[in-house]
Order: sequence, then structure tokens, then C-alpha cells
Amino acid sequence: MPFDRLLLVAGPSCSGKSTLIQRLYAGELPEMAARLRLGDVSAWRCALPNDLNDLATVAAGKVLLHYDFLRPWTGGQTPDYGAEEPLRLAGTAAEVTLLTLWVPPAELHRRMAERRSAFVRALLRGRPWNSETLRSSARRSGPPPDRRRSLRKTWAIVRELRRLGEKVRSFRRGSEVEALYDAWLAFWSERPAEHWVLDGTMVPAAEWQSRRS
Repeated sequence: MPFDRLLLVAGPSCSGKSTLIQRLYAGELPEMAARLRLGDVSAWRCALPNDLNDLATVAAGKVLLHYDFLRPWTGGQTPDYGAEEPLRLAGTAAEVTLLTLWVPPAELHRRMAERRSAFVRALLRGRPWNSETLRSSARRSGPPPDRRRSLRKTWAIVRELRRLGEKVRSFRRGSEVEALYDAWLAFWSERPAEHWVLDGTMVPAAEWQSRRS
């Protein structure tokens, strides 16, 4: 098996995954670290989904995976986690532990709307459409702007704005947020893993779901 242990910190965008991981590495959450049996946190390699293939080839040992469970989500449809290669690789670990971060839909919507606004503000400060590579050039000499590269960047910006908009609209509907959590929990309920949910307190996933029903 490529991994001895894999800790998967998961949740939708804006649920606080990055902040929690930083606090674990900084030693600010000793009780949580003890319940997750992290031991020496410096022995854990933090990874994103696209890193797992490379880590699997070097037998990374202990891996802490930052996973946005909206990664396979296309908007309005249930994510197909079974088709996710990073999750397939994660499932090959000798021991899998999950920590899913729950955020109430209203708060999640507020955070996502702020993230979209921050993204737009950053674009306005950078004014990319006023850059030399995005406007017609009147130069008569010298190399032409790399327009293909600028078009790729522009298309990436458009895609990100569109995706942020989809998330803001979906997060406005509380039932849709809860359905995304339900799909994630259902996927892992059929797989061998120790699963916790953090909603202010850290509780086993099965117990957390029974509280909701």
C-alpha cells in the first residue's frame, strides 16, 4: 500500500479546511490531534488531490489530504465520488481517517459570497484587461504579446467567476448544501474509514447523522 495512514480533511469550499490544517501543524489543537492520533505532526505530509499520484510512488507513509468535496461537483448534480481518482488512491491506505467540516448553510453562503467579492476586487486592482497582452498593441517593432497565454488566463478567470457564482447560488439554498453533505457521508459510510464530523465539537459521523434525523 502506498500510504500507511491517510487523514482526509474534507468539506465544501469556505468550510475552513486550510485554517484547520494550519492550526494542526502549529500545535494549536492538541485535543483534536490526540483524538486523530496524529502523534508527531511533522511526520505527516500535507497534500492536495493532484499530489497523491506522485506521493503514491514514493510510499509517503503518513499523508494529510486537503480535499474540497465539491471538486467533482458540476452544479445542481450529485457529485460522483466513485469516479474520483484521488479518493480511489486515498482508499488504498492501510488506515483512513476522515474529518469532515460542517458549516451551516447560511454561514457557508456568507463566506462564499465574500470569497467571490474578494476575487472580483482582486481583479479590479490588477486590471488585467488593461494589460499590454489583453489590448491591441500599436507597437511597430519588438515581439508581439503572447496573446494565447493571455487568453488562457482570461478564460481561467471567466471559469473561476462562473464557478464561484454557481457556488454562491447553490449555497443560498440550504437544502442543496445539506444534500451535498449527505452524498459525501453516504459515500464514505460504505468504506472502511474512521469518520469524524466537526461542527464545533468533534463527533463520530454516524452519531452526527443520527442527531440530524
